[in-house]
Order: sequence, then C-alpha cells, then structure tokens
Amino acid sequence: MKKFHKLLITITVIASIFGWNIHSTPVAAQLKTYKCESYKTIDGQWRYRISPALQGSFGKVPNSPSLMSCFIPVSNKKCRYNHNTGDGWQECGKCKKSPNDLFKFCVGEGYGEIIEVPNGGRYRAFMTETSIVLD
Repeated sequence: MKKFHKLLITITVIASIFGWNIHSTPVAAQLKTYKCESYKTIDGQWRYRISPALQGSFGKVPNSPSLMSCFIPVSNKKCRYNHNTGDGWQECGKCKKSPNDLFKFCVGEGYGEIIEVPNGGRYRAFMTETSIVLD
C-alpha cells in the first residue's frame, strides 16, 4: 500500500510540473461561423463560396438561375443562420412569417432550406452575406 501511495504522489507531482489537470473536464468544442461570400474573378465573373472552406460545400454554378448562392451538405448538425436583416439568428429551413401578412408568405424563404441535386446529394442553400453556424 505504501508503494501505491508513493506512486500516486509521484504521478500527481509530475502532472503538476507539466501543467496537466487530471480532474479537468473536456472543453466544449467552439462553434465555427461560416459565411456565404461573393467574389469577382480576374476575368470579371462573380463566384460564390463558403468561408472558411467547408468540405462538400460549393458556390452557385455561373449563369444559373438560382437565387441561392452557397450550398452546404446536409448533416446531422443543427444549423442556424443570420442574414443581417435585424432578425438575429434563425433556425435553418424554418419559414419566418410576417405577423402583418394575411396570406402568411415566408419572409426570407430559402435560407437553409434543403434542396436535392441530380446526383442525389442534399444541401442547405443560402444567399450571399449569410452567416451560418453548424452545432
């Protein structure tokens, strides 16, 4: 028992020297905010991207009629967006209705809506200047 006690004290001393905290709890992962950006190429064409880069995401195909500019692959992560309209952060894919609209049309419809592309992929679609957080 004495040897075990000495070993335990030695481990504690070594841990304190190196700054290890044996009893610490894991730190929660920090959320990363992505942004749908537009940029102009050298030849004058507008292109779109998610920044910072997110694997599987892409910008609108040039000259396509889509109003949405950036596409993020659907995952099991919770998705929120902010389009700087003063409404703050909203859940992706939820249609925000205006209280004064008798017909209940969606305001900002399309932000984070799930679309399917011909290759079978499923993506959330966003317009430029939209900030996105995936939890």
